[in-house]
Amino acid sequence: MPLRRSHKKSHHGCSLCKQRRIKCDEFRPICGSCHKKGLPCTFDSYQQSHPRHGSFGENNQLPRDEIHTGLPLVELELLHHWHTATAVSLTENEALSEVLRSQVPKEGLSHPFVMHGILGLSALHLSQQCSGPRRQTYTDIAMRHYSQALSLFVPLLSDVTPQNCQSLFACSFLISGFSFASQGLKTEPSSMHMGEVMEVFKLVRGTASIVEKAREWIERGDMRPLLKFATCERRAMRSSHVYGVRSRLESLINQQAGDHRSSHPPSSLRAVLDRSNQHLLDLCDSSITSNNEATVLAWPAIIDPEYLDLMQQLEPRSLVTLAHYGAVLHILTSAWWMEGWGKFLVIVAAAHLDDSTRSGIAWPLAVVNEKADV
Repeated sequence: MPLRRSHKKSHHGCSLCKQRRIKCDEFRPICGSCHKKGLPCTFDSYQQSHPRHGSFGENNQLPRDEIHTGLPLVELELLHHWHTATAVSLTENEALSEVLRSQVPKEGLSHPFVMHGILGLSALHLSQQCSGPRRQTYTDIAMRHYSQALSLFVPLLSDVTPQNCQSLFACSFLISGFSFASQGLKTEPSSMHMGEVMEVFKLVRGTASIVEKAREWIERGDMRPLLKFATCERRAMRSSHVYGVRSRLESLINQQAGDHRSSHPPSSLRAVLDRSNQHLLDLCDSSITSNNEATVLAWPAIIDPEYLDLMQQLEPRSLVTLAHYGAVLHILTSAWWMEGWGKFLVIVAAAHLDDSTRSGIAWPLAVVNEKADV
């Protein structure tokens, strides 16, 4: 019988892998096995047999001092970047920026899901400032922190209390921003799925749900300024032709009204589509009038739940509206964390429409391909 090949034994795996007596890849902060199974991952030892993804010499090796000091230098780097760059990049309002820089990390010290949200969004911001292997390294770190934040955050949404509402609201803000930014990074049509759109929309609706349940409590706490994000975020609009957007949305409403008269869909379906289109038009008007790009981001939170069902069923008219929403975002938003999100929505919608219905999104496709003078 052939002998088993010997291998060097390591004592630095995570606690759960040791308990289960399986091999650990020792990747920090979450090993591969725990990440795959969605389990909490902790390490008893700071010693590492493999370099951890982080920052960075030319070979993406950690600074040698980390091996000797045991300090989590990658996380410290991400926290420093959050404080000096990411928090400031999320808003141009100084009061909101100060809350993001000081109060949100303070919540993170006692609520790990908030800290994972901070580190994930900071890593994603860093990834957009890099290229090549370093960009992928930061993206991988970001996704791991995001997954950890979600796994700790979601179970608490069914029990919002005066004690946890500040941290939950802060985390929902971070997760929503991360979701917009991470989906916008995707450029390959094969990697774009309606399920991912649904997940982001549900996160936005989850944030709105927390506010609805706990506004009175939030207004008495340190996260109170974040409630004003949608009303004080003013940036230069992406296009000088934003006023043409309204006529495009009115054309969409008129076109779908004509389709309703010819195809006679159920009145309930007509009502859901009509309300979704009108909500989009109203938010677009408000966003343009106030020069506030954040206003239009609320659309996923105020549409009927039945509209989400239509999207999930790939109902063509709902996808045409979704594509128009993507075009509006592409024109009106300029923040880095929204970059590419509008285009993502348009391309996802186009992928699920056949030739007979794709003509309804000619304008959104032209917008995101920078071919439309809107």
